[in-house]
Amino acid sequence: MAHPETARDTLIAATEFGIEIGMVPVPIQKQQNGYAINTWLVPLLNAAQTLVTNDVATAEDVDRTYMIVNRGCSMGPLGLMDVIGMTTVFNVLDHWGHVNNDEQMLRNAHYIEKNFLDQGLLGLQTAHGYYNYPDPAYGADDFLSPPDISAASDIAERALLLAPAGQ
Repeated sequence: MAHPETARDTLIAATEFGIEIGMVPVPIQKQQNGYAINTWLVPLLNAAQTLVTNDVATAEDVDRTYMIVNRGCSMGPLGLMDVIGMTTVFNVLDHWGHVNNDEQMLRNAHYIEKNFLDQGLLGLQTAHGYYNYPDPAYGADDFLSPPDISAASDIAERALLLAPAGQ
């Protein structure tokens, strides 16, 4: 991302350097916070975290769903949080939650703080976050495979335990 006073030669040199070290340059045509990736990544991570914070789904089920829809992805959004690091995830959710007065985002930040940071679980950095490393569940060969039919009643029971009475 350039600004009006960025020299053309500087942009070319930076682009060439990125290519030389194996990066894919993504030109940002207009200044904005977060470039391109954070514009879509923060809402994705926040939505995934909301499902966990609000007890809608487990981390594995959120990631499994994401990976089924996006075949070829090596991890889902909660695994990505582990890679980014829980401190960074907390800081981003807490900051934007306050800036935007977003109560759900603040609840998500609090969940990360209470369940990870306060426990010393920083994600990949400490080999523990949503997953345990070096062998996270999402890396297993059968992570996206249909379960054995014998698991059907246990899966259904998980849904029944959380269903409102009378449904």
